Amino acid sequence: MIRKETFTTADKWVKPSKDEIVELLEKVAKDMTSISKILDVSYMTISRWRCTGNISYSTWALLALLAGKGDITRPNDTEEDLEEKIKRCSSEMVIYRIKLADIERKNKIKKKLSKK
Repeated sequence: MIRKETFTTADKWVKPSKDEIVELLEKVAKDMTSISKILDVSYMTISRWRCTGNISYSTWALLALLAGKGDITRPNDTEEDLEEKIKRCSSEMVIYRIKLADIERKNKIKKKLSKK
């Protein structure tokens, strides 16, 4: 269970434990590779968060938003505001995944052409 003190503004924020970080990461995506793609960070960075418990407030806030916990940087937002932010975040992730798939497709074509 993640403590509520971790879901607050930066001036009142209590750093999450390693277990809390792992729990929130699992709510965002099923595996670390997916999370690294969503956040555009290395697999090693995520491993470091999980092992050391050292995560920045800004990263934690983004993970909270992606996990559906709302925007902890603005606790007074209405539910409608939060739903809009989550939808916007989700659509940006879809766009990112489409761009990533396009890059991977182009790289495969380049490899095939270079082998000829």
